Amino acid sequence: MTADPASLALAFAAGMAFGAAYMGALWASVRRLGQARNPALALVGGAVLRLALLMGAFYLVMDGRWERLAACLAGFVVVRVAVTRWARPAEGD
Repeated sequence: MTADPASLALAFAAGMAFGAAYMGALWASVRRLGQARNPALALVGGAVLRLALLMGAFYLVMDGRWERLAACLAGFVVVRVAVTRWARPAEGD
């Protein structure tokens, strides 16, 4: 029995939302590193928190179906690729 297309589409959309939230939190963390007392701790702590929240969100969306996990991960990767291309410095800079 496979997952229905509607649940896969919702999982993909959720992955895109998770990707946007993850990248936004990463951007905010990097911007605050200059004011941090201990930048290494802030960087590692932020990464652990972001990953823990992301893994929990993936687990909830998955609901025991690997197809939903794959769709969610695909949505996350689409946003990650888009953000990294958008944020890349222009050539010559």
